[in-house]
Amino acid sequence: MAADPFTQDALLVQQCVVRLLFALRAMADARGEELTRPDPEERMHIHERNTEKKRSTALMLKSPMKVYRAFGEIGKEVFADGALSKKHKELTALAVAVSQNCFD
Repeated sequence: MAADPFTQDALLVQQCVVRLLFALRAMADARGEELTRPDPEERMHIHERNTEKKRSTALMLKSPMKVYRAFGEIGKEVFADGALSKKHKELTALAVAVSQNCFD
């Protein structure tokens, strides 16, 4: 028996929250590392960080492991229209990101 749309949306939101928590943890670790570097010139510039992020994402997508790609697909499903519109879901995610100083 198929679950109703509200239950499906609730499960997708739950998965998104878990993914968000993992991302926040990784970002906090990266930020902590960046702040503890002794020399400010050793810190990565935003453009260097974005380039490195794109490179590592491309490597992960080429990997035979399907987990990374599955997380991307979950994100697409989470933000699809459902009980809440895509716009409301994106605004909620933006509010969480801003409240957590998460600007990547």
